[in-house]
Amino acid sequence: MLRWGEQVGIDLGTSHTQLCVRGQGIVVRQPTVVAYAEGKRGVYAIGEEARLMEGRDIPGVRVVRPLRGGVVADFDVAADLVRFCLREALGGRPLVPPVMVAAAPTESTPVEQRALHDCLRHAGAGKVYLVPKGLAAGRGLEQPIDQAEVRMIADVGAGATDIGLMSMGAITGGRSLHYAGDDLDEAIVRWVKRRGGVRIGAHTAEQIKLRVSAVLPELARQHISVDDLQSNNGNLLDADVPLLEVPAVLAKAVAPVAGEIAWLMENLPPERRAELQANGMAITGGTALLRGLAALMEERTGLPVTVARDPLSCTILGIETILEDLDSLSLSGRRFAHPIREREA
Repeated sequence: MLRWGEQVGIDLGTSHTQLCVRGQGIVVRQPTVVAYAEGKRGVYAIGEEARLMEGRDIPGVRVVRPLRGGVVADFDVAADLVRFCLREALGGRPLVPPVMVAAAPTESTPVEQRALHDCLRHAGAGKVYLVPKGLAAGRGLEQPIDQAEVRMIADVGAGATDIGLMSMGAITGGRSLHYAGDDLDEAIVRWVKRRGGVRIGAHTAEQIKLRVSAVLPELARQHISVDDLQSNNGNLLDADVPLLEVPAVLAKAVAPVAGEIAWLMENLPPERRAELQANGMAITGGTALLRGLAALMEERTGLPVTVARDPLSCTILGIETILEDLDSLSLSGRRFAHPIREREA
């Protein structure tokens, strides 16, 4: 039985990083951002403080997001972030390297998995278990993923979309796309440029997305103003940009996700496809907060679709349940099976 040292779970995301500790729940949630002082070694700011520095061109400060498309793009920066979060979670540097369970994209390559594994080890972890994001999200949803009938979970985050097919507590198929919420922001950037002749930054585009917060026009927030939104050069965005058209822009931008789901369904055997159409799909991740997304995905995929109650925390909540019985994790982290004693209870 695994009882040596602390047991920590981590969801290292493109936008945010969350950590949980066995027996304590979620203890850290920080933006995945690190700021460095130019020309000097060492970290200037991490997490929320570093995020506030983005796009402000502070002299002598370089702001870095170490993940791109859901995978580690800058090893050293990611390790600095994880090291900081670990110490925050455990109240200081642990005497014994903690066991860590981390969510990895379902279709991550061996190189990407090794980068994540080595990053966590370099940051101070001991034994590291990598589990597919779909498996963790399924546990966080509290769905009966250990049953034989196939179910689908789509985690649409900031930098990546992870689509997992679950059966018997294992990932039986799926897709990982380097396409998600950040690409929706980019679609808004392009649309504003075409519509109003103004070039805005990704941060402003994200503000617009969050204010509209819908993919169907009838669900968009009313009385939206752009008076306090700023473009890249700091000037007030005073162009004639009808923000109530944004839901249509977002609806068009999520088409690649719906297309991948439809492709997965087409390649299933008829009996598995029938099970999926009966059980449906659950959506997690920050993009799941867009109102009307479930109805839009139902229309485009033909599946019944539900949105998680807490889409931002589904993955880390699932990792927390895995930490409670880590001995049941098997098949190189791709399966979580309830012990026989629990089935007989």
